[in-house]
Parts: sequence; structure tokens; C-alpha cells
Amino acid sequence: MKKNILLWSPFIGNIGTKRAVINSAKAISKYSNHKIFLLNVLGEFNDFNDENIEKINIFNVYSIAPTTGFFSKLFILIFSFLSIPFLFWIIKKKKINLILSFLLGIFPLFVKQFFKNVKIIMSIQGFPKFTFMRTILWKIFYTKAYKIFTMSNLTKNLITQNINYNNTVVTNNPIISRELSILSKEKLNNFEKKIFSKKVIICVGRLTRQKRLLDVIRAIKNLDKQLTKNFNLLILGEGEQKQLIINEARKHNIKNIFLLGHKINPFKYIANSEIFISSSLWEDPGHALVESAYLNTFIITSECEAGPKEMFSNKFNCLSYPPQDVDMLTKQLKVFFQDLTSREKFSMRLQAKKLSKNYTEFMFYKSISKFLI
Repeated sequence: MKKNILLWSPFIGNIGTKRAVINSAKAISKYSNHKIFLLNVLGEFNDFNDENIEKINIFNVYSIAPTTGFFSKLFILIFSFLSIPFLFWIIKKKKINLILSFLLGIFPLFVKQFFKNVKIIMSIQGFPKFTFMRTILWKIFYTKAYKIFTMSNLTKNLITQNINYNNTVVTNNPIISRELSILSKEKLNNFEKKIFSKKVIICVGRLTRQKRLLDVIRAIKNLDKQLTKNFNLLILGEGEQKQLIINEARKHNIKNIFLLGHKINPFKYIANSEIFISSSLWEDPGHALVESAYLNTFIITSECEAGPKEMFSNKFNCLSYPPQDVDMLTKQLKVFFQDLTSREKFSMRLQAKKLSKNYTEFMFYKSISKFLI
């Protein structure tokens, strides 16, 4: 039976959830006859257009929004709250049957109380920290959801334990698409070619406390100079810790480091890199990790909650280390450069790539299709 499905995901900044939302919309549209509507709350999807997906614009304030910190979160909350009357109107006008909510699901769950026949599916994007207030709010609102999608068993179990909700389903975001392969083949410019004239270690993500990129700088500082002169460290992303990272590199006289900021196409850099390092305190699942696995880049990851701990296994499909353990990260870098054979590296990359195939648009639709009926 054909359904009218609305996707809701207000956000600010360069986050992996954007691709997850867009690829989810494309997957459902491609593999079903459901009508898909994408709600453009703040202008976060201004640059997305697809003739098979109807985009509904509300506010156009994305370009003036603060991108990080408390005021960024407050900005999203205010405009999400102001969108409630529009959400009422859209549900009635477009005859919405189901809302797939990726972020700030409290608002569509509030509106749902006035539309008993509308189902809400919550897709949890990230590893939730159950603070006192979040636990109360989720007990009030999230228990009203038809289903909750999580990307790890740990998150599923946390939701069951903290809000006593039993309709949680583990599914994978549609991270891998044909576009990713095409973008990975984009040519490097002359400056970028100079960076890649050596082997490259790459880190991709927001420059925040969660990502622990200072640990990477400190681990490289611990390596022998003969080793470090053979590679460059490339960091893609923006965030409040950018100056801290620059200062740490200067402090230890690390000159083979390049911070290129946010890149619309990070995939060409990942595909040309020797190692991808994920040094996070938590990830769920870690989109850049999955993308790196798909693009055959060797992975060194922290054994953090929740995705990396469940998906990756030391010396099977990656090298791993306990979160914040700089000495162990240093050791794993030495293992890669000095101990592993080419055959061992190839085997680990192959196993990681096999894992990434679970994150395609088809696999996503296959796992959720029965809940859209």
C-alpha cells in the first residue's frame, strides 16, 4: 500500500546525518512506490534536489546560523519549535501517513498526539548520553514512537534499559552509494598532489572534544623521526578545537600536518590515503569509518562505544586501541609501518570492505521495508 512519508531532520553544521537522510529518502523512493517528502526546516537541504522527492521549505536561515557550540543548538531548537504549525499543516495538506525522524524527534512526536493515524519512526543518529533530563523527555515522548531505529545493539539496549521501550530495531544507515565511488575518483589539484607525494594518514570529522584529535598529534609526536618523515597527516573538518590542534602541532614541532577544513568531497582524500584514524570517544556507527572501509583505506580506530566496538576487531579488519590511550595508538602506528606484511594489510582492508557492504541503500531499504507497510 502506497504511503506518504515525511523525513524530518533539522540540523546545522557539516554532519554525516545529512547524507544518511538524503540516501534514506533516495532508497525508499527507488525501491518502493511510496511518496517521499523532505522537510527543509532551516535550509539544511537547500543544495539537494531530486525530481522523485518533494522538498518542502520552511525557513531559510541556515547560512546565518552559528555552526558550533551552545548557540548553534539553541538556534536549531528555536526554529524547530517555530516549525510546529507548518508541521501540522503539512501533515494535513500532504496526507502524511508516516514520519521518519532523524534528529530532534520530540517535535514530530508532540504533533503526532493530534494525528492518531500518523506513525513516527525515530532513527537515532549517534550514541545517546542518558542524562537526567534526556531520560525524562524520552520517556514522555519517544515511548510514543511506532519504532525506534538504532545503529548498534548497545544503543538498543541502552534505550530498553533507560526508557523501558521494547520496539527498537537495529538497522544500518545507507552510507554507501554509487555517488561515493564517483566522488572518490575526482582528481587532486597540484597542492593536494604535494600532500600525497608521501603516504598520508587522514582524520575526518568535526574538530571537537569527542573526536580526540589531539591524541593523534601526541601519538605522532611519540614516533621516531625516521618514521614520521615518510608520511603527512591530513585533517579534514571544522570545529572549536582547530586552534588547539594547531597549537599542539607547533608545540611538538610537527610540520607534516595539513588542516584543510571542511570539504564537500572528502572521499577523494580518503581513497588516496594510506591510513584512516578514528580517535573518537564515541561513534554510532561512525560514517567516515564505513566510508573508509568501502574505499579500501586501512583503518586504525579507538575501541569506543558503540559502533566501532561492535563493527571492528583488532587484526581482523583494522588495528584498534582503547580510547584516549595515546601510547597504544603510537604502538599501532608502529605495527602498521613496521610489522604488518602487505598480505596482512590487504586481508584486513578486504574484511573491512565486506563489512561496509551492509551500509548500502538497498540493504537499508531491505531492513526497514516491512515497517513502512
